Amino acid sequence: MTANAKIKGIREVTAKFLNIKKVFRNRALFERVGAFMKFSIDKRTSAGEDVQGNDFKPYSPLYAMFRKKTGHSTSKVNLRYTGSMMSALTYEATPEGVRIYFMPTHDKKGVSNPMKAFFLNEEREFFGISKEEVELITAMVQKDFRQAMRK
Repeated sequence: MTANAKIKGIREVTAKFLNIKKVFRNRALFERVGAFMKFSIDKRTSAGEDVQGNDFKPYSPLYAMFRKKTGHSTSKVNLRYTGSMMSALTYEATPEGVRIYFMPTHDKKGVSNPMKAFFLNEEREFFGISKEEVELITAMVQKDFRQAMRK
């Protein structure tokens, strides 16, 4: 014969685990992470810095001359000529995670923005997140985790 014993606090433990599960399947959390990542990439790139925080390497002399002739700055490399590529940067949050990507749009000359980003990233690594940004994202997740544990 078996006896069922009631374990004190089991409902609270079960509820906490369900709350934890909600943290890691939380579209709102991934919306915040995606917005943060997009903002970070955009801000860093506009400042002329790569993922490691280093200045982008200068424009080639030929390209610098082209930019100057077309009335664009040559002093700071920020990967913006028309703004089309960086305007195509976006994110998509789901309950499972977030995807950062370039929308399949084209600039005025018909060049694919995702392809442009791919080749520019080979030369000047801008599409990624830094160690500091990873730490900030981790803190965001930890905050949600701690809040879930309090419920």
